[in-house]
Amino acid sequence: NDPLARELAEIISAEVDRTNSLVTRFLDFARPLEPRRESTDVTAVIDRAVNRAAVNQNKVDVIRNYSPSLPRLAIDPELMEQVFLNLVTNASQASAPGDSVTIRTREVDGQAEVSVIDRGCGIPPDKIETIFNPFVTTKQNGVGLGLAIVAKIVDGHGGKMSVESEPGKGSTFRVLLPIPSNS
Repeated sequence: NDPLARELAEIISAEVDRTNSLVTRFLDFARPLEPRRESTDVTAVIDRAVNRAAVNQNKVDVIRNYSPSLPRLAIDPELMEQVFLNLVTNASQASAPGDSVTIRTREVDGQAEVSVIDRGCGIPPDKIETIFNPFVTTKQNGVGLGLAIVAKIVDGHGGKMSVESEPGKGSTFRVLLPIPSNS
């Protein structure tokens, strides 16, 4: 019934949740990665990630530009959903309300390319080369594990990550994934 005790309990609870989330991310990063691959429509995985991302909270529109000819991929749908959830969430957080985030799929040189494009604040040039390393962040409250985990998951699928960014104009994160030879 004491208001001060209630306020302190809420603070303690929030900090325990934050610490638990941080420890979980450390464990996700340190854990060996073994994707459970299955033939998957990558656009369905992207759509699930978009539905979970905070795009509505950030008042950002999502433009889907999917190639209809992209074949099914041999990926772990849960792990790849985590990849796209992180990329779309980051893009929406970097964008101003009313801006749009574009997600484009296409085939490039025998690989599937998924691009997440924002028109937000961009990444400082001194961070571009290290953005996928652990503990590198451009966010005030970030710990710098999200993109490191994303890169680890993509690498575990035999894929590659890249980023292009210009401060004040936005960023494009590209995920390249192998297309199975029987497609």
